Amino acid sequence: MLRILAAALALAFALPSFAVDLPSEREKWIEIETGDLHIFSNASERQTSEIAQNLVRMREAVGRITQLKVHSAVPTNVYIFRNESSFAPYRDLTLGRRAGVSGLFLGGDQANFILLDADAPGGIDRVVYHELTHYFVKNTLAGLPLWFHEGIAEYYSTFSARGEDVDLGIPIKEHVLWLRDQPLIPLAELFAVDTASKDYNEGSRQGVFYAESWAMVHYLLNSPERHAQLPKFLTLLASNQSAGEAFLAAFNSSFDDMEKELKAYVRRLSFQYRRYAVADLAIPPVAAPKTMAHAEVLYRLGDLLTRGSNGRASAEAERFLRTAIYEQNDSAGAYATLALLHDLGGRIAEASVEYERAVKFGSNDPGVYLSYGLTVFRAANEAAQRGNAPASEVHRARGLLERAAQLAPGSARAWAAVGATYVISDDAPAPGIAALEKSLALAPGQEDAAVNLVQLYARADRIDDASRILNDVVARTGNRETIRQCRESILFCRLRRAESLIKQEKMDDAVPILRTVLNETTDAELRARITTVLADYESHRGAERQAVEINHAIELANRGKFGEALAIIDALLPQITDPELLASTKSMRTEMAKAAQAAKK
Repeated sequence: MLRILAAALALAFALPSFAVDLPSEREKWIEIETGDLHIFSNASERQTSEIAQNLVRMREAVGRITQLKVHSAVPTNVYIFRNESSFAPYRDLTLGRRAGVSGLFLGGDQANFILLDADAPGGIDRVVYHELTHYFVKNTLAGLPLWFHEGIAEYYSTFSARGEDVDLGIPIKEHVLWLRDQPLIPLAELFAVDTASKDYNEGSRQGVFYAESWAMVHYLLNSPERHAQLPKFLTLLASNQSAGEAFLAAFNSSFDDMEKELKAYVRRLSFQYRRYAVADLAIPPVAAPKTMAHAEVLYRLGDLLTRGSNGRASAEAERFLRTAIYEQNDSAGAYATLALLHDLGGRIAEASVEYERAVKFGSNDPGVYLSYGLTVFRAANEAAQRGNAPASEVHRARGLLERAAQLAPGSARAWAAVGATYVISDDAPAPGIAALEKSLALAPGQEDAAVNLVQLYARADRIDDASRILNDVVARTGNRETIRQCRESILFCRLRRAESLIKQEKMDDAVPILRTVLNETTDAELRARITTVLADYESHRGAERQAVEINHAIELANRGKFGEALAIIDALLPQITDPELLASTKSMRTEMAKAAQAAKK
């Protein structure tokens, strides 16, 4: 099955140029807005409403049954084309020539895109439901194993709505047949597969991986005993237990025994799936369609060609957008997308001009301010890497991003971007922390927001909070370099605390912290710096101890106990490294020895 991921947009070769005609003014387009789903269609109102209803039902059903966060951190724009000839040019411009593909899901930082052929047999392509489920999972959780990610996406990919009922988990015939004919991947290997694994990327084993991952999830969700044990398994994995340890603790079963259960399961004559009444799930109805103005159609299609093709269809996109502006010269959205097109092409100055025009025409579209703010922020961040970020530009970016968050308070990406501006500035971190906390409450699986929050917590000396986000979110991503950087941020915060104690002359309190940082840091320069401080401390402490011993020897000598005094001095002399102290101690010993001889006469 073809899967279109965001990464698929970064193809290593240039796509061929495909021409697409501008829609005529006589061509009717309609739109439906339902929360974060924005639907644009040239299909009939009946088809459009039915597809919109099915997407909403799938989203709401999965959300209510699984507790996944199904409402998007960014808007999801759905384009429904009435037939293959209407759909194909846009499919080809975003994907390349792919006959037989009737549905696409394209993920992005600022928007998701779904493209559908309304006339395709079988309704919404299963790949769309598969990728939507991926998005829901990533929006909610981080660090789940790849087999579970793909298995649960396949499980919900067969969503079906019939009348007033919805069905979840309908078995996938081709997976069942494949698994009956092919040897299973041993579970220990299946659980270890990641995106770099040969089993995931190469040859026929890719088919076995998807099929077996689906079968494993289907079995765990439909076996009452195993279903009850599954949450414990996932929790243990999230706490960084090994797959083998977590599996045994949760399922009380070896891999071999579970493989036998799975083999028996895929050879069954029938499979269960779940049916729910729409009324019981309290799924809201979709709004009635509205007719779109021609300039709005041109803008929305130009936006699809800009974002959906990551700028590779720039010539076609610009033609659509400029025609939209020609027909409606105050189209804030068209100006904003034209600015993004310039931005993607590295034409930052031209992008700023078009963004200013979008704002001038009174745009209340949060996406305009988010795109504009991110453009300004990227330039400021690049300057920050060189050590010369102007505070005025950081504040300008922040103002635009705060406007986006005000217009769309449910936008996790807008709040995350606001928080990011505090990471590259010297401003007090509290407002940035609040923005990032809000973003992660809306979409807990955001790695970049979590990393930035760790840094701001560290800067605010909230080490426990920084460690919690590191362990709960960042560590689950498995990105070793990101994890290392976050740990270094926390260690640097601890170092600052130790330095503060040193200034207060509380060296005994500072030293344990310094030793912890020394043992955990991977920064060679920092290790050398701490090693020097600790060496100076040990030298100072040694000198203090030696001074105490010398004073004790003097006290004993004054009381006539010369033998004890000389024994202390003789034990101490080999330990003294300070030349001045060593010379004075030797001189003192000579005087003590003379005094001891005189006392004997």
